Amino acid sequence: MPIPDILSAACVVCGPDMQWVAHLQAKLGVRISVHWSQDLAGCRRILDGYPASVLVLQVEHMTFESLIEFLGWLPQQFPDARAIAVVPRDARGLEWLMREAGAVHVVHSIRGLQGVADIAARQIDRAPRLELTLRQQVFRSLPWGP
Repeated sequence: MPIPDILSAACVVCGPDMQWVAHLQAKLGVRISVHWSQDLAGCRRILDGYPASVLVLQVEHMTFESLIEFLGWLPQQFPDARAIAVVPRDARGLEWLMREAGAVHVVHSIRGLQGVADIAARQIDRAPRLELTLRQQVFRSLPWGP
């Protein structure tokens, strides 16, 4: 028997700085889960379980080519997912490139956290609900699950 009303979205922070994870979880509360991945491959794995997620991509820790490729791939594979780019102040010229590549929002520091949290909350509120079997629900709740 399926278990109804399972979120298909989460907030996913991609990059080595876990400061974003802790601050976002504090802003979003327990209602919205915040996941962390050090790289884009990990983000892809998390998207398999949460296809309508908001990704917070720490641009300075990624190669430009892989980031542009990922942002181009995202709407094709996960049309309900959204990306937010964290661009360092000294690389402000990348802001418009990130927007052109598909980022829905760009911030330059942790001071932009409220805007990121607002976008994540709206996205997750609008995300479609999944019906998972009991087995899928148990797997999703395991620490090594998606």
